[in-house]
Amino acid sequence: MSPAAGGKNIAPAVPANSASSFAGDSMKKYPVILFSLWLLASLVLPAQLYAHHTREHVTLHCDSEQVLNEFNKKLELGPRLCTLVEQKNYVTVEDELTAKFNAIIEQAKVVLNMYPKNLHVKVVILPTARDCSAVFAKKYGLREKKIAYYSLSENTIYISATDTKAGVVAHELAHAIVDFYFSERPPYHIHEMLAQSVEQHLESNEELIKAYRRLDENGAMLKNVCAMYPRRDE
Repeated sequence: MSPAAGGKNIAPAVPANSASSFAGDSMKKYPVILFSLWLLASLVLPAQLYAHHTREHVTLHCDSEQVLNEFNKKLELGPRLCTLVEQKNYVTVEDELTAKFNAIIEQAKVVLNMYPKNLHVKVVILPTARDCSAVFAKKYGLREKKIAYYSLSENTIYISATDTKAGVVAHELAHAIVDFYFSERPPYHIHEMLAQSVEQHLESNEELIKAYRRLDENGAMLKNVCAMYPRRDE
């Protein structure tokens, strides 16, 4: 920098069009940046809104509001369980659906006479049985038609929205309860028998359930299973 008149140092002059050119380039980039942010939000926000919802024993995962609503409409409960759901304070579809799941869980615990601590299960709601079967095939390498299944290693129920019924949900939740209750997993056929007993007595009152344990062959087996396999430490 060379001395100027009056002994003061003066910075080199900036071309007049330089600042305006920089501002113009920046302004041109703003619409592109804003559009990119909008596109990212449109892709991410729905997944965030409908990705998960936790209440009591259940965390729901679903990436579509439409699928979630369809599932909720198809999951019709009987009078006994509806009474339990109506006692819950729910506002959203997610709240109502988790209330239904928790009502089924409470009934299942009574039927099984199993009350595991820290019971919590993840439920992934998929659009169709094809989607459910694809997840099963990817994990286990088996091609089978699945409308629902419970994964012990993931502590997760995968279920098809188009094929859902209260009995199907109860069956899979029973598997989760049994696995939380025992420290050693019972054999597959016993697991299935226990899950089927929950399906069968989804609307039974406590007196009928007690009679089932006394008189029914599977009910008697249920008592033996509880005595035979070790429970988790509480």
